[in-house]
Amino acid sequence: MQCSFGVDLTGVWVTLGGASLIVGFATKDILANFFSGLGLLVDTPFEFGDVLWLESGNHGVLKKIGLRVTEVYLFESHTIAYIPNSKLQE
Repeated sequence: MQCSFGVDLTGVWVTLGGASLIVGFATKDILANFFSGLGLLVDTPFEFGDVLWLESGNHGVLKKIGLRVTEVYLFESHTIAYIPNSKLQE
């Protein structure tokens, strides 16, 4: 494919296609966490202060739901865990 200047643009289109594929895979998890966070904030399947059982077997108290991560206080280790919203939405 040539433009009106007689320059072949095939390499440009292949490069742009490959770059968009790489950017798409790189932002997939970020966008999944973001939209899951919006869903959790709007739908609110649980409230702040609810006790959650995690896949790891630990349980904790829901402290804060953000746009990308949810903050949970774990009883056993007395620490704060940040769980990606896409994992919590599952």
